[in-house]
Amino acid sequence: MYHYVYKVIHIETNQFYIGSRSSKVHPTLDSYLGSMSVWKPDKTKLKKEIIKDDFICREDAIKFEAEEITKFIDDPLNENYYIPAIGYHVQGTATVKDANGITCQVLLNDPKYIAGEFVGATKYTYLAIDSNDKIIRVAKNDSRITTGEIRFVSITKGYCNAIDINGNKHWVKIDDERFKSGELVGVWKNKKHTEESKAKMRLCKGKQSAEKNSQFGTTWIHNIELKQNKKIKKTDAIPFGWIAGRKIKF
Repeated sequence: MYHYVYKVIHIETNQFYIGSRSSKVHPTLDSYLGSMSVWKPDKTKLKKEIIKDDFICREDAIKFEAEEITKFIDDPLNENYYIPAIGYHVQGTATVKDANGITCQVLLNDPKYIAGEFVGATKYTYLAIDSNDKIIRVAKNDSRITTGEIRFVSITKGYCNAIDINGNKHWVKIDDERFKSGELVGVWKNKKHTEESKAKMRLCKGKQSAEKNSQFGTTWIHNIELKQNKKIKKTDAIPFGWIAGRKIKF
């Protein structure tokens, strides 16, 4: 059995893919051209180069394959996204989906991503809450919307981060019964900023002038009927039906 590492290169675009292979025939006679999961080139336009073919076992070949992929992981022509024994390379990448809804990980400078053939995996989807108050992501035309099984709502309104006795975080309603029983508490309960953090905050606050603050010259107003808060310029007149100040609970 022959164990080797190869590289297939597109003769027109120079895009390439590195892989390892075990073959009963000599690598130069093996017609295998890789098992790329994201890149789907015309294999008639690929040429194959043998990088190294004197490995004693497949494990050694895989280790060398990982080293070779790592060298070129940020090369825009590289079509390897998975590094053996390490995992998917996510820095400088995006989770995307193709026209068929199949998701994958690609580099941000991937030509298909730039051209719009790949779009963000969450594009055209929305956050919703089901009958069990579980937050899910669905398409806007999901049939469960019409049946009332799920509903589009603001998942931040009425919810907060909480923590249990084991330190596990939960995203729950503010009136969750576990708050009353003490099973859950707010993530900041019984916590305080360290003196070092306080000093840094004071330093930052002292460096920023009022005019450079994005909220400078604005004020809160609220509307009881609409149950809304918003900011307006201090020099603007308060609209009819609105009251000065911010109201947390309506």
